[in-house]
Amino acid sequence: MHDPYHELPVLKWAWLYIAIDVRDLSICKIGITIREDPNTRLRECMTSNPFYNFFNCYDMSRFSISKKELLDLERYLHRKLGIRLNSIGTGHETEWVSISPYLAEKEIDYIICNNFYFLGNSMIDEDGNLHKEYLSEVKQRIRPDPLGLFFNSFVRYEDCQEYYDYLMDHHNYPKEPFKLR
Repeated sequence: MHDPYHELPVLKWAWLYIAIDVRDLSICKIGITIREDPNTRLRECMTSNPFYNFFNCYDMSRFSISKKELLDLERYLHRKLGIRLNSIGTGHETEWVSISPYLAEKEIDYIICNNFYFLGNSMIDEDGNLHKEYLSEVKQRIRPDPLGLFFNSFVRYEDCQEYYDYLMDHHNYPKEPFKLR
């Protein structure tokens, strides 16, 4: 089978990310950056939305990916993962889609594992399961400590209760309610 990306130059840095607005986990942003550190992109977006944070980052440069392939992947994910949201005011399509970041993560994990090889190895085992050890080499799950995250910000518990509760569970904190402000 012909690989249309085979002859194209590969990117030194290539990141695919899922970003969230901690106030609404029914939507997420699927984006890419070719910066060395994806947090540079995060800081740029935080100036316009202080509730913006990464949920996952995938180091796509580990797959020797070209810019065209990275852009095609992003475009495919925008079409596949839900209804794209339009900007209020301009009506232009955004990179935000109406899908929870949890479901987007599962879908993207599956798509990456089915379409890329890690160090020449299939990312799917003989039983059709994802090779989690290969995926963990390219995927950075971003699950900040909820206490530090919210104590260092002006976010109210009521504004981001679902995300806060998720992080409390993820970090195995006690289930008792804890009010931040």
